Amino acid sequence: MGKMCEKCMRKYDDSQGVCLLCGEKLKPEEECRNVCEKEGTTPEEVKLERSDIRTLSFLLVIIVVIVVVFFLVFVVGPDFWKGAVQRIFMMEGRVGR
Repeated sequence: MGKMCEKCMRKYDDSQGVCLLCGEKLKPEEECRNVCEKEGTTPEEVKLERSDIRTLSFLLVIIVVIVVVFFLVFVVGPDFWKGAVQRIFMMEGRVGR
C-alpha cells in the first residue's frame, strides 16, 4: 500500500512523509479513500476539481497581465513612454559627464 496526499491526490510510496508537490502530510491511501467515500466523491473527482481550479487561476493571472499591458500601452499612451525613454537617456548623458 502507498500513501496519498489529501490536498493534490498524488500517490507516493510508503517511505515518504510529505507530498513533494504541496508539502501536505501524507496519509495512508485507504484513509484518503474513506474520506472521499464519506464526502460522496472519488479521489479522481477531487484531483480533477483541483486541476480545474489551477487552470482557472492560471487563466485569471494571464487576463490580469493582459489588462495591465493594455492599460499601460493604450491608456497611459505612447507620449508617456516617449517622455520616459527621453528622460532615461538624458539621465545617462548627465551621469557620463
